[in-house]
This record gives sequence, C-alpha cells and structure tokens, in this order.
Amino acid sequence: MFTTLQQNALKVVYHSVMEQTIIEKGNFELSEREMNSHCTEMQTIE
Repeated sequence: MFTTLQQNALKVVYHSVMEQTIIEKGNFELSEREMNSHCTEMQTIE
C-alpha cells in the first residue's frame, strides 16, 4: 500500500509527465484521452 504522501508524489510525477507529453505532441485531443487513461491507472494504485 502507498501512503498518502507517496500517492500525492506519484500524481505530481504523472501529471508532469503527461503535461510534457501534451506540449511535445501539441495534440490536445489525443493527450486528453491519454490523461484520462493515466488518471484511471492512478486510481487503481490508490
């Protein structure tokens, strides 16, 4: 199990990576779908 602090740190890393991906791709529609799938993955970690 992850502690709350670890969960928050993971979320920060995930969102930073996803934001960078969005910037690099410049494709917000695709990246939004990816972000949603990553958010779902994050919820399963919790």
